[in-house]
Amino acid sequence: MRACGGISKARNSTSPSRPADPSVVTAWSTHDGERIAAIVKANRAAGVQFHPEKSSTAGLKLLGA
Repeated sequence: MRACGGISKARNSTSPSRPADPSVVTAWSTHDGERIAAIVKANRAAGVQFHPEKSSTAGLKLLGA
């Protein structure tokens, strides 16, 4: 588990996000020494590189935001 903005998350993805425009990244994380985008947001869309529904109360709050 890693923490990001108060949210603990389990990482199980084998294909990390690599946005062409780094300005859309709102949170970064590292995995095996590689910096990856953990949360991206552009206009009215957002994406996460973890499962907020599996991240307890904080993850569920993120889904309700």
